[in-house]
Amino acid sequence: MANLKDDDYKLTENDMMEAIKRSGYLLEAELSEILSKTGFFVESNRVIKDQVTGKSREIDLIAEYDTIFSERKMRNRVIASTKFIIEAKNNPHPMVLMTNLKWSPSIELTQTLKEVITETEEVHHSLEDGFFGKLIGFGALEEANIYTQYCTFRKKKDSGKDELMAWHPDEFHEGLMKIVQYCDEEVGEWEDAEPDDYLRDFLYLPVIVLGGDLYELKTDDDNQQPILQKVDLSKLLYNYHKGDEPRSGLIYVVTRHGFTDFVKKMLVIEQTIEEEMRSKAKRN
Repeated sequence: MANLKDDDYKLTENDMMEAIKRSGYLLEAELSEILSKTGFFVESNRVIKDQVTGKSREIDLIAEYDTIFSERKMRNRVIASTKFIIEAKNNPHPMVLMTNLKWSPSIELTQTLKEVITETEEVHHSLEDGFFGKLIGFGALEEANIYTQYCTFRKKKDSGKDELMAWHPDEFHEGLMKIVQYCDEEVGEWEDAEPDDYLRDFLYLPVIVLGGDLYELKTDDDNQQPILQKVDLSKLLYNYHKGDEPRSGLIYVVTRHGFTDFVKKMLVIEQTIEEEMRSKAKRN
């Protein structure tokens, strides 16, 4: 029997729809709709240049609440804002985060959250007052609940059995790298900024949104046996290099089911920070 060529196979609408469902396109569209209805400006498929390969990479979604430059904020010169840098993954198998972050002299946790703060001579606003203090804090690392490894699954090839193996897909690694790189570049734009009379607290937050399930691998304190706990939100510390410099970035991992609540909670934190900044600056 002759091999079928692409032209010999007629795609049905059902074939096309199933392929689209397996991809991340519908998930991107759903997330974009959620963000837009919540009051965000949403930008799709921003292209950046990969620092290692030099190739162009597309970021799925970039979103920022659309009141950041409102007349009141500009007049009062007090602004807190979160910019979400989102990679959508319609994972067919669950993603598992494991190995809790332990203290290390090579990791400065305050540098892992990509936050920019500008103060004035009259008003002090520190990381403790800002997003880092609200999201991570300066307590014990165990309380921060940050993981350092991840995996997903695929069927083991040529095993003769229907076995799963844990692995790191290249597409996951590329997705993590490009959203962290974007945040790094955004923060870098502020390094040489001239002082002015604005109080700012800007957070550039890399987020992976999963269409499928998310688990944390925990240890049962009684018998030290690992157990899987299903969650809708977790945090992953991602290690990488910028040039020859080793760095780390904190990435939020959220499921489709938990995404709306996550965004709303982040907006509450943003508004709380801004109100506290405005109160300290006595700007109504």
